[in-house]
Amino acid sequence: MLLAMDIQTIWIFVAAVSTPITGVVGFAIQLRQVEKARLENRKLKLELVKLAGDRDKMA
Repeated sequence: MLLAMDIQTIWIFVAAVSTPITGVVGFAIQLRQVEKARLENRKLKLELVKLAGDRDKMA
């Protein structure tokens, strides 16, 4: 009986710890995606500025 309680306690601990860890990992993934989007936006803005400059030179 004592062994069953120990296993049950371990599972409760694993369940209690896994939820916050999952949250932290998910948050880190979201941050990474936001940074990628910001970098892509910066690249697109620079490309638009370059294209506008090229358009002005042609006019």
